[in-house]
Amino acid sequence: MNPENEVLRLDGVSKVFFQRASLRASNVIKAVTNASLSLRRGEVVALVGESGSGKSTLGRAAIRITEPSQGKIWLEGRQITHLDRRKLKPLRRKMQMIFQDPYGSLNPKIRIGEAVGEGMRLHGIASSRDVGQRVAAAIERVGLPAELAKRWPSALSGGQRQRIAIARALAVEPSIIVADEPTSALDVSVQAEIMDLLKDLQRREHLSMLFISHDLRIVRELSDRVLVLYLGHVVEAGPVNQVFSSPAHPYTEALLQSVPRHPAEPAKKRLVLEGELPNPISPPQGCVFHPRCRYALPACKQADMSSRTVAPGHLTACIRDDLDLNATAVERR
Repeated sequence: MNPENEVLRLDGVSKVFFQRASLRASNVIKAVTNASLSLRRGEVVALVGESGSGKSTLGRAAIRITEPSQGKIWLEGRQITHLDRRKLKPLRRKMQMIFQDPYGSLNPKIRIGEAVGEGMRLHGIASSRDVGQRVAAAIERVGLPAELAKRWPSALSGGQRQRIAIARALAVEPSIIVADEPTSALDVSVQAEIMDLLKDLQRREHLSMLFISHDLRIVRELSDRVLVLYLGHVVEAGPVNQVFSSPAHPYTEALLQSVPRHPAEPAKKRLVLEGELPNPISPPQGCVFHPRCRYALPACKQADMSSRTVAPGHLTACIRDDLDLNATAVERR
């Protein structure tokens, strides 16, 4: 089932949250529905979509920070879906996450060196004699001076904190990194530096990464494959160059059209996606995108959202095969 170079596989993963509506009833929120993906060794797979599309929930469920409601998860060929905390604990070092907020992800009560070395000690990767040296190497690995180990998080800038968060994740030598919007909380000038660091680390060390982002230009530059999510459903998936140059789902077309145009590019009439993201408590029947889709057919109201292949490795959940989606391509820069 799992190729030798596959480090992660999700099959039909769903996540449902229950929101208390009253003392007697709860609302069911379908955050992710029947999502499948694979991540090969040394590969970056991006999860993209609007806020509320389920991409962060899927990323967290993939490494069981959030428990999936159904579906199966394999880590390096081993199914981990139902492992209890005791059996999952030694595998935690293989699945690390870089969070969106660099200010909230570091404990303000412990020094930087302790934060970076905590995972090494917890998983027995380094002895107490060696941990200091390995912490220093981890901090230098992300382009910071080793003496920062003695400082408190409050003494660091947002960009430095995010570099420390990256160092902490990499220090335990994980098999998978989930990077959840790792630059969105930073100043624009710092965002580019963090992305350059991630690109350099990924290419130099062949990291396997799930990269969650709303910035399609970064996704195009960093990722090998992409999954497009809408209201918890994977509506399109495939090689990033192919999906971005020849989108097969109207929602992907709309996302690509929303990317800011470079001043040197000729002006084109852009597709404006009308309407708001539907309420996940009461999603539309059939294809969940059909109320906002300019290509919708009556049959879309009964479509089951199953994927079909449009090219090798390129899947879409759109039932129409007669579309000509000439979306604005996101150029690699």
